[in-house]
Amino acid sequence: MRRLLQCLMLLCLLATPAAAFQKPVTLMADLDGDGDPETVEAYRIEVEGAEDPFDQTGIRVRDTCNGQTLSRKVAGPQDNLATLRLKELDTRGGREIFLDMRSGASGRLGEARVVAWRRGGTSCRRPRALFTYKSERPTSSPTGATREVSFFILRAKALSRRYGGTELVLVEQFLKRGEPGCCGSVRKTTLLRYSRPRDRYVPYRTSVRRGVRG
Repeated sequence: MRRLLQCLMLLCLLATPAAAFQKPVTLMADLDGDGDPETVEAYRIEVEGAEDPFDQTGIRVRDTCNGQTLSRKVAGPQDNLATLRLKELDTRGGREIFLDMRSGASGRLGEARVVAWRRGGTSCRRPRALFTYKSERPTSSPTGATREVSFFILRAKALSRRYGGTELVLVEQFLKRGEPGCCGSVRKTTLLRYSRPRDRYVPYRTSVRRGVRG
């Protein structure tokens, strides 16, 4: 009974994001350090054959280059947006897009990303994924756990002065065989730092705890 109550409480906590597109979101900030703001939007993606409440969500960047307005998708589609922030995370000029998107009735599946706005092969900027996580492709599973996660969370935190930029903390709750999909008991925490030579986040420490609920 206690285990069932824990699972129900966890599902309630994870159900905060609605299971479909809610409303458009628009943020503006200087992403590339050139002094001019770019526009980051959460927008509706229509699902063929579905009513509007079941449409999905995408994230895109709008910028002006050579007199033209460009639109680049950076994430999605997922059911809904949980977090969208423009933060100074790496050691380069401008801000990065920090986002968390969820799908499913419980909101426990989805993706999380850190995206920069970098110069590409032309003079125009394009998205550069500094970190990408998708729940259907989690990190390597700990010993004794399956490849399925019951939930995940990504945070940006300043943890050490040894590394430039802000670190990332990825927490994944893995299922052991036979555990219900809501309530994995193997928690893996991965710390990541920004690598300027690679221009992306790389893991530098992992830890695993077993028998952890919620």
